[in-house]
Amino acid sequence: MNRDLVFSSTEGNCHIAKIALETMLPDQEIYFLVIDVWGCILNYEEQFKDPQKPTRMFLPTLALVIILCSLKVRQFNFLPYLSDISLNHRI
Repeated sequence: MNRDLVFSSTEGNCHIAKIALETMLPDQEIYFLVIDVWGCILNYEEQFKDPQKPTRMFLPTLALVIILCSLKVRQFNFLPYLSDISLNHRI
């Protein structure tokens, strides 16, 4: 185990090192993994909430990048130039 690892999920799909958390200091841009790990924690905590409340799912930042890129491709009509790239993600 890496001694700089601060958090790791039991599934192993979310982990973060101390240096990434240091981006939460004032005047720093927060590293995307900080947001992704926070989403993993919130998703885990969802299983313990009151079943009467609405279910939520927190997506990783990559999901937003895929959506935004897909919208830009459609907005600027880049599709003719992307013949080698498969756009399987639909919105």
